[in-house]
Amino acid sequence: MGVRTLFAAVPRAGEPSYDADREMLDIIHDRGEGGGGDYEDEKTAAQSNEEETGDPTDPTQEPPKVRRNLWGKKWEEERAKREGAEAKLTKRFEDILAKKEEACVWRSDIKEERKAERFKQLMEATEKKIKLEERRAMI
Repeated sequence: MGVRTLFAAVPRAGEPSYDADREMLDIIHDRGEGGGGDYEDEKTAAQSNEEETGDPTDPTQEPPKVRRNLWGKKWEEERAKREGAEAKLTKRFEDILAKKEEACVWRSDIKEERKAERFKQLMEATEKKIKLEERRAMI
């Protein structure tokens, strides 16, 4: 979608309108009562508009300067405190998670050992039951 700036003596000056056929957004500027003004005014307006937006492909154009609000040493100290506190909390949280994971692994190892013990007990009980039934059948 493109943006087009038009200069005309119309009552709708300053209102944007959308042309769906050309996919253009028209912004109409009023020339005044008599429709005065000449081509040079339009040309300089277009150039100033282009200068405001800038041409990203122009290698000679300097990038816009970034304004920084430097608050000085106090601001740096506050930032260091915040970052230090964040690092402390992150490390503490990671330690807690590591301990929980170790405990979970330890519990699962114990559960596996107990499962094996219970299975052995079940097999022994089943063998005893079978032997008892065989003895009863013999009598």
